[in-house]
Formats: sequence, C-alpha cells, structure tokens
Amino acid sequence: MSTAAANTSPLGVGGTLTLIRHAQTVANVAHVLQGSTDSPLSPLGESQLECLGDCSLWKQLYEALLRGDCVEIYHSPLGRTSRTAQVVHDAMRRHILTSAEPADAAACGKRLSISARSALQERDFGFRECTRRGFHQNGFPKGIGRGESNDAWMRRVQMEAKWLMSRAELRQLESNTAGKRTLGRGNEGNESKKAKNEGATIGRVESRTSYAFSAPHNFLKSSSSKSTGKQIDEKQEESCMESKPISAWQPLPLHTSSGPTAAALPKPSIASMSQPFPDLAVMPRRHLVVVTHGLFISSFFKLCMPAGNQMSVPFADNTALYTLVRQEIMTGSIGRDEDPLMPATTSTSTSIPAALSELAKRCKLVLQRTNDTSHLHEQARTTRAGRGRLGEPDPKQRSLKDMWKR
Repeated sequence: MSTAAANTSPLGVGGTLTLIRHAQTVANVAHVLQGSTDSPLSPLGESQLECLGDCSLWKQLYEALLRGDCVEIYHSPLGRTSRTAQVVHDAMRRHILTSAEPADAAACGKRLSISARSALQERDFGFRECTRRGFHQNGFPKGIGRGESNDAWMRRVQMEAKWLMSRAELRQLESNTAGKRTLGRGNEGNESKKAKNEGATIGRVESRTSYAFSAPHNFLKSSSSKSTGKQIDEKQEESCMESKPISAWQPLPLHTSSGPTAAALPKPSIASMSQPFPDLAVMPRRHLVVVTHGLFISSFFKLCMPAGNQMSVPFADNTALYTLVRQEIMTGSIGRDEDPLMPATTSTSTSIPAALSELAKRCKLVLQRTNDTSHLHEQARTTRAGRGRLGEPDPKQRSLKDMWKR
C-alpha cells in the first residue's frame, strides 16, 4: 500500500532526503534472505525500473536544479541497488537534455552527481544468507562466516544516517529512540562495551556538528584542548563533508580533506555580521536520493523518525519512496515564494549563526512520503508480503498432489 502526502513538492526548509528500495530480485521472489549476496532482477523488477524512471519526483528535482540546487544520488554498491540508482540518474539526465537550454543543461549537469557508499549496503548475515527458514536454497550461493552483529549493524546505520541528515541540511535531528534501544542495551561482553563507547562518541560528533552550525569559532577553542575520540574522528574523516565558507551561506566543514585535525573555520568578519540576513528562500539546497535496501530503510526510521510521528513506518516495497523534509512550524501554507523563511530585517545586531539557529527552532522534520509506489502500474506491483512472481506457471509442471497420485 502506498501513501503520500498531499503536498508532494520536494521543497522545504533546507534540503530533502529521499530513500528508495531497490527493484525486485529473483531472491525476493524465492523468499530467500539475500543480505550482502547479490541477486539478478526478476522480470517484474525490470518492469518496476521502467515505471520508476517515469516518476514525477525527477521532474520536480530537475526544476530544483534549474533554481541552482544540487541533487546527489547515493547508492549501495550491490548490483540491484546500482541498477536502480542508474535508472534514477538516467531519468534526471533525460529531463536535463530534453527540457533545458544548452547553457542551463551544462550547469544542471554539474550539480547532478551519483556515487556508491559502502555504508548503505545490506546487512551481512553470514552463513544465514541465501536461506529460507534456516535452510539453504538450491540455486543460490552459500553464505559463510558469522556475519554482522546487530550492534555493529545499527551503529553503521546510525553513523550513515547522521551523515545523510547533515548532508541534506536536516541538521536538528529529532528522534524517538536516539539509538538507545540498539546501542549496547541488554547485551554482554566486549562488543556491548564497544557499542556503548562508540555510541557515546557518536553523540559527541552529533553535538559538535550542530554546535559548529551555530558558533564555529567557540567550537574550535574547545575542541583544540580535547583529544577524546581523536582516533575515531580520523576514521570518520572521509564521512565529513567539505563545503564552502560561511560567506557562501553553506554549512561549515569540520575537517579538511588533507588531515585529521580540525579545519581552520573562517570567523565571520564584523562587516559580514552587520549585513541584514538574506532571504533563505533563495539559498541553494541539497537534495539527496539514496537507493538502498529494505532493512536499512526500516532501521533508519527506527533511529530517525521525526518526533511526534506516531505512525509505524511500513517495510518498504520494491522501488518505494520515502521523503524527509523540514518545514516551518507555522499555520497556513508554506511556499518557497509565498512565505519567506526569514522575515526581512534591517537590524545590524543579527549574526548569521544566530539567525540560522533561530530558523532551526521554527522548523520540524516531516515524513512527506511513506512507502510511496504510486509510480508503479498494477502489473508492476508486488504482493502484500512484498513478493512477486517470476512469470506464469508452467502447465507441464506436476504439483505435489499429482505426484502422489497413482
């Protein structure tokens, strides 16, 4: 069942984050636990990709590109997600090449990107992969090893979720669980202690990110005198985003790309601080499209469900869309052109970080799309259990009942 909000525009305050599950595979049809093992797409999965390429969201994101926004497509490196992500990228390029002027097409092409991220990969189930009810299924490779523990899996999802939320400028992460149910609670042994320690470090990274958003120069003074979590920060260096300085109205970088030490964040000059705060409605935004797996999506929303959202997020159907946006907490309609995000002011005492912090307080996360498969026609939809069929049954194949007849 697909549900979508009445307002399907991808625009909100800041960027947007859209999660998509891959198209149906042969293992999905066979009810096999895939995990990190790849499986080719089924005929129904190929049909789903054709429908996904015609989804109306790509036209909306193309219009965002024309306004100067960026669209970044990230996907799991497995074959089923890479194929799905490539269809999304091709659909975006098709809109650019057929609708835009040559100059606009070149500019839009530079603001559209696609790349793989290993953290988006499905959980490794080890020897349980390619099994059904605990038994290995013929025709599929056998899994080996113990696989990825639940603690390790949830830590990976949490770290990647925070990177994605920060990248999409949905920084004030509101969560119903905050990972408390998964990070080392009720477990024993060294792995539990490691989960608790890393969970604490993750919390420090999150608070540091939001603090750099409001007071970067004070953060540098405090961080230079502390070495706690330095090694973990070095490991996460590649996940820290690089962006423009504060004069370009972009989120501030936490690290440079050349070393693990904190970057010398530019301190706003008195001249720039005294200028009236600009209309944030015309700021460039970053729209993320993430193609991943059903278990990653459900785990993501266990950690990052918007506060106050009491609905249970259904497990994703194949090629289903989920979209997170940030909207102002105001009555009436919200529009990029109709309702400015920040009121015009002539005050010279309003600093850039203070205005951004004030804006964040007036906004909330909204789950705009939930398991949205409205782009699929009836023949491309899976059954209620999330499975489909490979094709019509072979009339020559004997049933078990016929086999026992004499």
